Amino acid sequence: MNETNDTKNNTPAAYLVAEVCYCMAFFMLKKLLEQKILSPEICQQINVAVAEKYGVLRLNI
Repeated sequence: MNETNDTKNNTPAAYLVAEVCYCMAFFMLKKLLEQKILSPEICQQINVAVAEKYGVLRLNI
């Protein structure tokens, strides 16, 4: 996984990759929340940070 925000390239492919990476992280967070491994507050903080990292709009947990 690329550790930088590739959406700065402003290409559709870079944005798509960022969206896919964010979606994978989002669904993993939801799973951890459902299993009560993480609290809702921690999940929300992580969700915001990941969305900002990838430069995408965030989904609500």
